[in-house]
Amino acid sequence: MLVILKSFFFGLSLVLAFVLGNFLLWKRTKAKDISSETVFDLSLVSLICGLISGRLFYILANWQVFQIDIFRWIHIVRYPGFSGKAVMVGFLLTLLYLCRKRKIDPWLFLDCLVVPFIYALALGQLGCLINGCVVGTMTKFHFRHPLGLYAIIGTLILMLVVKKLETYLPQIISRFHKEKKWEVRPEGLLFIFVLGLYSVIDFVLELFRENALYLENVKLGLVFDLLLLFFGFLLLFIRLGNNFVKKNYDKV
Repeated sequence: MLVILKSFFFGLSLVLAFVLGNFLLWKRTKAKDISSETVFDLSLVSLICGLISGRLFYILANWQVFQIDIFRWIHIVRYPGFSGKAVMVGFLLTLLYLCRKRKIDPWLFLDCLVVPFIYALALGQLGCLINGCVVGTMTKFHFRHPLGLYAIIGTLILMLVVKKLETYLPQIISRFHKEKKWEVRPEGLLFIFVLGLYSVIDFVLELFRENALYLENVKLGLVFDLLLLFFGFLLLFIRLGNNFVKKNYDKV
C-alpha cells in the first residue's frame, strides 16, 4: 500500500509540475506576444518527445534487463525507468526545432522557459524525494546521503540565482552597450547562465548518487553534466563571442 501511495504522489507531482510549468510559461510568453495555443503545442509535443528519448536512453543503458522485448519497453508500471537528463535533452532539442519551424525566436523562448522549468523541477524533485527515486551513497556514519533533499536545496539555490540574474543581468548588458564593449541582445543569456549553473549543481549531486546509470565503469550522469557545461560555454561564445571578437578586431 505504501508503495502505491508513493507512486501516486510521484505521478501527481509530475502532473502538477507540467501544469504549473505551462501556466508560468504562458504568463511569461504572453508578454512577448506568443499565443497561448503555440505555447501549449510546443510544450506538449516537446514533453512527449522528451519522455520518449528518456525512456529509450534508459532502455539502452539497461539493455540486459529489456533486450528486444517490446512488452518491457512499453510496460512502464512493471518495468519503470526514465533517464531524466535524456528527457531534458529530448525536450530542448524538440523545442528548438519547433521554434525554428514556427519562426519563433528560440533565445527569447528559452529565457521564458527558465523560471517555469525551475519550479517544475522543484515539484518533480519533491515527488521523487517521497517516492525514493534516487539513492544516495553511504556515509561513514552508516546512513545514506539524503540526495533528494540535496537536489531540492540545489534547485532553491538556482531559484535565488535566477531572481538576481533577472534583476541585474539587463543592467550589466546595458552598461556594456553604453561603453560600446559588446553589441548583443540580452535574449538567451539568462538560459545560458542557468544551464551552466545547473550542470555544476547536478555534477556535484551525481557524485553522491548510487543508483546511477553506468557505461562500463563510467558514470553517464557525470559525462552528461560535463557535456552540458561545455555546451553552455559554446552557446555563450555564439551569443557573445563573435560580437566581442569583431569589436576588438575592428580596433586593431
